[in-house]
Amino acid sequence: MLTPKASVVVMTQFTTDSRWHSWLTMLSTAKMDIHQMAHNRAIWLSVVDMLQRNQSVTHNQVMNAWLSGHYTTTQAVAIRRQCDVGTNDRPKSMGRLLTEMVAHPSVFTRDRYLGATDGRLRRDREAAWQRVCDPDTDLFDVGIVDADLTVLRATSAKVRKYVDKSIAHSLNSRPNAKAPITFRDINESVTLLGAMSLRYVGYLEGSWFPELGFDPAIEWLAPFQKAWMPDGYRLMSAAELGLMPGTPPADI
Repeated sequence: MLTPKASVVVMTQFTTDSRWHSWLTMLSTAKMDIHQMAHNRAIWLSVVDMLQRNQSVTHNQVMNAWLSGHYTTTQAVAIRRQCDVGTNDRPKSMGRLLTEMVAHPSVFTRDRYLGATDGRLRRDREAAWQRVCDPDTDLFDVGIVDADLTVLRATSAKVRKYVDKSIAHSLNSRPNAKAPITFRDINESVTLLGAMSLRYVGYLEGSWFPELGFDPAIEWLAPFQKAWMPDGYRLMSAAELGLMPGTPPADI
């Protein structure tokens, strides 16, 4: 029986350790992005609720389209970004993390799952490990990850197609005409990504945060306490907006 050279063993250990730490970095970046998506949704739903409750607000198509368009585009692009599997460790997305975990199952060992826990927390993690490990290998069950990746792709498919065709490449001159997405499509993807980020923070970091939504440190409601438009306000001119027309060609 051949014994591996010490240098090979060290290199293998270094490779798995580096990959594990890259996963933690991916998760941290994805978690912040998904938290922002949940925060955006909370603000959007709150603004819509305020407008629906306040019957004195005059609605018009321009502002409705502007608000909903910005929200839809921002969220759709973020969903597309989090579902991108990319290559190597780019992008640092949930889709890339799950793809890496499926491709390299030997990295997620029992020791890494237990981490530096002790006492009751360690006993709880040991019990939880039995529910998420592959009994044949005593490694984290990649079947769990593969199933999550499949659900993520299916749930976000419509939104990803919308971004790729209607936003990124402008193949459709009327984005909502042929390949529409709805607020429900966006909401389902944000909800799924939120749930996955909570779960994988538990799996990889051994920690937990209870919910995704408002960031209580941001006083975002403050601007709504007073009327935005002062008395006598007039719209800015094209010149003030920096939109002065250029000199037309001589032959026109």
